[in-house]
Amino acid sequence: MFKLRKRVENLENQLKIDPVVITEVDLYKFYLERKIDEINARLKHNLSYSIEHNTESIRADGWRFFDMSWTISVMIKISNIEIKKFTYVTNSNITKKDIYKTILRYINSKPISYFIKLDKKIEDLEKHNIELDKKKLNLEEELKKII
Repeated sequence: MFKLRKRVENLENQLKIDPVVITEVDLYKFYLERKIDEINARLKHNLSYSIEHNTESIRADGWRFFDMSWTISVMIKISNIEIKKFTYVTNSNITKKDIYKTILRYINSKPISYFIKLDKKIEDLEKHNIELDKKKLNLEEELKKII
């Protein structure tokens, strides 16, 4: 809640300085972060997104290298586990606003209970792995006693 209040204050301060500064991109990012904060309040593992520009180096005339951006990858994750991945080719004139829109559209298309269920599954898997690790340790200790 504190983060949300801080973002609102930042937007209000921008409006006081220059009313034209806030753009649609800022508003979409604000709505997206607000929605993610709302979902994260109910989860143990955080929901997050990342935007990556994948580049490829091209040799033009034997001497120069150019880094060309070929694709934009958008990943939505809970903890470190990828839930959804969108890939865009840069030729399609994709803007940050479009990326924020698609992330928002995806998150809004799923009920919060969907993310809660995923969070519980991750928690169960982690718990199961810890139990397996403990069993392995116990087996190793028993083997050491026998030897």
